[in-house]
Amino acid sequence: MEFTEGNGGVAAVPVSWLLEIGGQLKCYWPKTNANKAVRKQASVRADWQPFAARKLSEKIYASFDSALQKKVKEAMFTSV
Repeated sequence: MEFTEGNGGVAAVPVSWLLEIGGQLKCYWPKTNANKAVRKQASVRADWQPFAARKLSEKIYASFDSALQKKVKEAMFTSV
């Protein structure tokens, strides 16, 4: 996901963190320990804020580690 509001940035996130509000894609993001929450595919909590975002890929991976491995391989290939 690419966050298009807030501090911006790019992250792999669990599908359960995505929602559509008024035709706009939003992604919940934890206030603390975001990396840990992503790796554990934590459930969205009431104190998480949704931010506008856009999908960079339609691909869904079984885990954060498998998504990371795929992106590392792609980066290595494109940087050569």
